[in-house]
Amino acid sequence: MKTILVTCLILILSLNFMNTPEKTPTGEEIIQLMHTKWEGKWGRNMRFDQNVYHYKNDSLIRQEVWQEILSSPKNLQIRFNGFESGNGILFKNDSVYHFEDGKLVRSEDSVHHLLLLGFDVFFLPPAETIQKLKDLGFDLSKTHEKTINSITYFIVGTGSPEDENSSQFWINKKQLYLAKVILNRNENTSEVEMKNYRLLENFPVAMEVDFKSNGKLYMKEKYFDVSFPAEVNQEIFDPKSFNKFRW
Repeated sequence: MKTILVTCLILILSLNFMNTPEKTPTGEEIIQLMHTKWEGKWGRNMRFDQNVYHYKNDSLIRQEVWQEILSSPKNLQIRFNGFESGNGILFKNDSVYHFEDGKLVRSEDSVHHLLLLGFDVFFLPPAETIQKLKDLGFDLSKTHEKTINSITYFIVGTGSPEDENSSQFWINKKQLYLAKVILNRNENTSEVEMKNYRLLENFPVAMEVDFKSNGKLYMKEKYFDVSFPAEVNQEIFDPKSFNKFRW
């Protein structure tokens, strides 16, 4: 009789354990998971063009073609409408430089949150990424999961499934790459959604990116002519050399 009772108790405890929902990792743990999965497997250097669509009040108002080159971590140059325009923007070492007609018009210290979560997270030490995210205002202690169209996401920055206003980022749970990031600054929310991921030369690339401000679409990017150079001349990312190089 005693043996039967012990066996039943073990069975009940086992069933309770099996029915216990899996705990969502913390933001710090999710960053570590992303880094571990993709370290050495993500494209460090990427060169691409993109069609850029500008919207106002849900209507397309302008279309452009931009040229971009990326070298992770912390290096990105964007040229607006060809190199001849002299217009563009440079991100380097958590600073941003704005150019018009080939001349530097302003610069400021700024961590590019999309660059950090979409690319640099796979190259920087996780502790550095985590600190930068905290400095940007993401609460890494608040997480939950949400499934949309059969895809489950880790959501970091809020514990409420109804909250899509707080600063937060969405990570594809299976693939462990960025799907969406929302920043709330003074009650103004900016949202970037990474869409249509494809494997190119075995590297994942989001081929479309949507940008929204307070829920309204204002820009859409569609990438093309994507390549992954083995080496990139780092002088390209020197603000003093903005007019010197083309790719």
